[in-house]
Amino acid sequence: MGEVATVITAVVALFAVCGGYVQFVLKRSLLPCVEFDVEFALLHRGPSQAVGEVACTVRNVGPNMAVVENVRIRCRYRLAGDPEDRYPGEGTQPRFAHNLAPGDAIVLVEERTFVQPAVTQRYGAPVALPAAVQIVDILGLFDYRIDLGKPTNLLILLFARPSKELVLDWRKGIRDHTARRTFFVGSDPDT
Repeated sequence: MGEVATVITAVVALFAVCGGYVQFVLKRSLLPCVEFDVEFALLHRGPSQAVGEVACTVRNVGPNMAVVENVRIRCRYRLAGDPEDRYPGEGTQPRFAHNLAPGDAIVLVEERTFVQPAVTQRYGAPVALPAAVQIVDILGLFDYRIDLGKPTNLLILLFARPSKELVLDWRKGIRDHTARRTFFVGSDPDT
Protein backbone atom coordinates (compact mmCIF):
# COMPACT_ATOMS: atom_id res chain seq x y z
CA MET A 1 0.00 0.00 0.00
CA GLY A 2 2.91 2.36 0.77
CA GLU A 3 4.38 1.85 -2.73
CA VAL A 4 1.08 2.82 -4.40
CA ALA A 5 0.92 6.00 -2.29
CA THR A 6 4.51 6.83 -3.29
CA VAL A 7 3.72 6.35 -6.99
CA ILE A 8 0.54 8.46 -6.72
CA THR A 9 2.46 11.19 -4.87
CA ALA A 10 5.18 11.14 -7.54
CA VAL A 11 2.63 11.36 -10.37
CA VAL A 12 0.78 14.23 -8.66
CA ALA A 13 4.08 16.03 -8.06
CA LEU A 14 5.05 15.56 -11.71
CA PHE A 15 1.71 17.03 -12.86
CA ALA A 16 2.14 19.96 -10.43
CA VAL A 17 5.65 20.69 -11.75
CA CYS A 18 4.48 20.44 -15.38
CA GLY A 19 1.44 22.63 -14.67
CA GLY A 20 3.62 25.22 -12.92
CA TYR A 21 6.07 25.22 -15.84
CA VAL A 22 3.24 25.75 -18.33
CA GLN A 23 1.60 28.48 -16.21
CA PHE A 24 4.65 30.39 -14.98
CA VAL A 25 7.20 29.84 -17.75
CA LEU A 26 5.53 29.05 -21.07
CA LYS A 27 2.52 31.36 -20.77
CA ARG A 28 4.65 34.22 -19.45
CA SER A 29 7.02 33.93 -22.39
CA LEU A 30 4.07 34.99 -24.56
CA LEU A 31 3.62 38.29 -22.71
CA PRO A 32 5.16 41.51 -24.02
CA CYS A 33 8.64 42.03 -22.67
CA VAL A 34 9.71 45.45 -23.91
CA GLU A 35 9.76 48.86 -22.23
CA PHE A 36 9.90 51.73 -24.71
CA ASP A 37 10.52 55.46 -24.33
CA VAL A 38 11.48 58.48 -26.41
CA GLU A 39 13.95 61.22 -25.54
CA PHE A 40 14.83 64.66 -26.83
CA ALA A 41 17.80 66.80 -25.88
CA LEU A 42 18.50 70.30 -27.17
CA LEU A 43 22.23 70.40 -27.97
CA HIS A 44 22.63 73.86 -29.50
CA ARG A 45 20.54 76.90 -30.30
CA GLY A 46 22.01 79.35 -32.78
CA PRO A 47 20.63 82.41 -34.54
CA SER A 48 19.15 80.41 -37.44
CA GLN A 49 18.57 76.89 -36.11
CA ALA A 50 18.42 74.70 -33.05
CA VAL A 51 20.11 71.30 -33.07
CA GLY A 52 18.74 68.50 -30.95
CA GLU A 53 18.92 64.76 -30.64
CA VAL A 54 15.91 62.45 -30.73
CA ALA A 55 16.25 58.94 -29.38
CA CYS A 56 14.17 55.84 -28.83
CA THR A 57 15.18 53.48 -26.04
CA VAL A 58 14.10 49.85 -26.00
CA ARG A 59 14.63 47.85 -22.82
CA ASN A 60 14.09 44.11 -22.88
CA VAL A 61 12.67 43.12 -19.49
CA GLY A 62 11.62 39.63 -20.55
CA PRO A 63 13.40 36.29 -20.53
CA ASN A 64 13.71 36.02 -24.34
CA MET A 65 15.52 37.94 -27.05
CA ALA A 66 13.46 40.71 -28.69
CA VAL A 67 13.85 41.26 -32.44
CA VAL A 68 13.39 45.00 -33.09
CA GLU A 69 12.98 46.68 -36.48
CA ASN A 70 11.63 49.78 -38.17
CA VAL A 71 12.46 52.16 -35.28
CA ARG A 72 11.17 55.59 -36.23
CA ILE A 73 9.88 58.87 -34.84
CA ARG A 74 7.41 61.55 -35.80
CA CYS A 75 8.38 64.98 -34.55
CA ARG A 76 6.01 67.93 -34.29
CA TYR A 77 6.85 71.26 -32.71
CA ARG A 78 5.58 74.68 -31.77
CA LEU A 79 7.47 77.91 -32.41
CA ALA A 80 7.45 81.00 -30.23
CA GLY A 81 4.52 83.11 -31.44
CA ASP A 82 2.47 80.19 -32.83
CA PRO A 83 -1.23 80.27 -31.93
CA GLU A 84 -1.96 78.37 -28.74
CA ASP A 85 -5.05 76.56 -29.89
CA ARG A 86 -6.14 72.91 -29.85
CA TYR A 87 -6.51 70.39 -32.63
CA PRO A 88 -10.12 70.36 -33.81
CA GLY A 89 -11.94 67.34 -32.40
CA GLU A 90 -8.99 66.29 -30.22
CA GLY A 91 -10.35 67.59 -26.92
CA THR A 92 -7.41 68.65 -24.77
CA GLN A 93 -4.62 67.97 -27.28
CA PRO A 94 -2.62 71.12 -28.04
CA ARG A 95 -1.91 71.96 -31.66
CA PHE A 96 1.67 71.58 -32.87
CA ALA A 97 1.60 73.48 -36.14
CA HIS A 98 4.86 72.19 -37.60
CA ASN A 99 6.18 68.74 -38.58
CA LEU A 100 9.88 68.00 -38.82
CA ALA A 101 9.26 65.67 -41.77
CA PRO A 102 5.69 66.34 -42.99
CA GLY A 103 3.86 63.13 -43.87
CA ASP A 104 6.88 60.95 -43.08
CA ALA A 105 8.50 59.36 -40.11
CA ILE A 106 12.21 59.76 -39.47
CA VAL A 107 13.70 56.26 -39.57
CA LEU A 108 16.33 55.68 -36.90
CA VAL A 109 16.93 52.00 -37.72
CA GLU A 110 15.14 50.12 -40.48
CA GLU A 111 16.81 46.71 -40.43
CA ARG A 112 16.24 44.32 -37.57
CA THR A 113 18.36 44.41 -34.46
CA PHE A 114 18.39 42.14 -31.44
CA VAL A 115 17.93 43.22 -27.84
CA GLN A 116 19.01 40.55 -25.37
CA PRO A 117 17.26 40.12 -21.99
CA ALA A 118 18.12 42.86 -19.43
CA VAL A 119 19.67 45.07 -22.14
CA THR A 120 18.64 48.65 -22.96
CA GLN A 121 19.28 49.64 -26.58
CA ARG A 122 19.26 53.29 -27.64
CA TYR A 123 18.58 54.45 -31.21
CA GLY A 124 19.24 58.15 -31.81
CA ALA A 125 19.72 60.77 -34.52
CA PRO A 126 20.46 64.51 -34.63
CA VAL A 127 17.74 66.83 -35.91
CA ALA A 128 17.71 70.47 -37.00
CA LEU A 129 14.81 72.67 -35.89
CA PRO A 130 14.06 76.38 -36.32
CA ALA A 131 15.82 78.60 -33.75
CA ALA A 132 12.46 79.77 -32.33
CA VAL A 133 11.37 76.24 -31.36
CA GLN A 134 9.60 76.21 -28.01
CA ILE A 135 7.99 72.79 -27.51
CA VAL A 136 8.83 69.47 -29.20
CA ASP A 137 6.35 66.56 -29.35
CA ILE A 138 7.94 63.19 -30.17
CA LEU A 139 6.02 60.04 -31.12
CA GLY A 140 8.27 56.97 -31.32
CA LEU A 141 7.20 53.77 -33.08
CA PHE A 142 8.78 50.40 -33.73
CA ASP A 143 7.94 46.80 -34.58
CA TYR A 144 9.14 43.83 -32.58
CA ARG A 145 8.70 40.17 -31.99
CA ILE A 146 9.89 37.80 -29.30
CA ASP A 147 12.33 35.12 -30.39
CA LEU A 148 11.24 32.09 -28.37
CA GLY A 149 13.20 29.36 -30.13
CA LYS A 150 11.86 26.18 -31.70
CA PRO A 151 11.59 24.01 -28.54
CA THR A 152 9.66 26.71 -26.64
CA ASN A 153 7.38 27.34 -29.63
CA LEU A 154 6.62 23.62 -29.83
CA LEU A 155 5.86 23.40 -26.09
CA ILE A 156 3.60 26.46 -26.34
CA LEU A 157 1.81 24.92 -29.32
CA LEU A 158 1.22 21.70 -27.35
CA PHE A 159 0.51 22.97 -23.82
CA ALA A 160 0.04 26.76 -23.65
CA ARG A 161 -1.78 27.81 -26.78
CA PRO A 162 -3.09 31.39 -26.42
CA SER A 163 -6.81 31.77 -25.84
CA LYS A 164 -8.95 32.35 -28.91
CA GLU A 165 -10.41 35.36 -27.06
CA LEU A 166 -6.96 36.97 -26.98
CA VAL A 167 -7.00 39.80 -29.49
CA LEU A 168 -3.23 39.75 -30.03
CA ASP A 169 -1.04 36.71 -30.30
CA TRP A 170 2.37 38.04 -29.21
CA ARG A 171 4.13 35.21 -31.06
CA LYS A 172 3.38 36.92 -34.37
CA GLY A 173 4.95 40.18 -33.25
CA ILE A 174 3.82 43.70 -32.46
CA ARG A 175 3.60 46.45 -35.08
CA ASP A 176 3.73 50.15 -34.30
CA HIS A 177 4.46 49.86 -30.59
CA THR A 178 4.43 53.53 -29.52
CA ALA A 179 5.63 55.99 -26.91
CA ARG A 180 4.97 59.72 -26.89
CA ARG A 181 6.46 62.57 -24.88
CA THR A 182 6.46 66.34 -25.11
CA PHE A 183 9.55 68.44 -24.25
CA PHE A 184 9.88 72.12 -23.40
CA VAL A 185 13.05 73.56 -24.93
CA GLY A 186 12.48 77.28 -24.36
CA SER A 187 12.68 79.90 -27.05
CA ASP A 188 15.42 82.33 -26.10
CA PRO A 189 18.15 82.25 -28.80
CA ASP A 190 20.69 83.45 -26.19
CA THR A 191 20.39 80.29 -24.01
